[in-house]
Amino acid sequence: MADDVVIRFYFDPIRISKDFVRNLISSIHGTTYEDVGYSTKAKENKNGEFIAKRKQNAPIDEAIEWVSREGGIIYRLNYKNFIHFDLKICFQASTKRKLAIIEVSFIGANFNEEEEKRFERGAVLIELSKNIWNAMKQKPLYGMGDDGGFVDYGPSSEDILRLNIEDKINIYWLNFYGQELISKFGKENIQKILPYPKAKRPFWKIEELDDGILTIQAPLPRVYMSKEEDR
Repeated sequence: MADDVVIRFYFDPIRISKDFVRNLISSIHGTTYEDVGYSTKAKENKNGEFIAKRKQNAPIDEAIEWVSREGGIIYRLNYKNFIHFDLKICFQASTKRKLAIIEVSFIGANFNEEEEKRFERGAVLIELSKNIWNAMKQKPLYGMGDDGGFVDYGPSSEDILRLNIEDKINIYWLNFYGQELISKFGKENIQKILPYPKAKRPFWKIEELDDGILTIQAPLPRVYMSKEEDR
């Protein structure tokens, strides 16, 4: 396990502006970003080659300019010398519409340290994820956060646009529900969802967000919890 945590938010199409990206980064208070790197989404040229603009040791304003316009990733952002993270912006086509995806990857969470520090790190990542949600003026339809090896098994863009994400296999460490999903399922029904199949208890925490709900399975992603801690 790489100790990487990925937070992914799905939006009905939105315009990704420079201010949007800048506000997103600023929502993670305490972030420093001297000499970041960035890479834009690869585009096909007239020779059939896929070319992306990549640069290391770039000013943050330059990275924001390119990635907000082309989509891509800004990497090596640093949070209080505690953990660094990458910010990825992309669009996922469906048969009817595009889905905008904002992804924040926290690299090297070190959940294998002694208990006190592990749970401190889990609490910090939960708080940062809430700050990101609350900072966005247009709220996502849905979001999830978990160990990086698990989020790629999430619902498809088609399922999200149809609001078909209630399958128990799509319950993660962090689960963000926007107003459309709250209207579809009802707040009480969301709160009653079991955090994993055959669970003997409800979610560890349920928190109100600006125009949304966050359900949390456990203090840490379950893959890092011992059987005794996960009871």
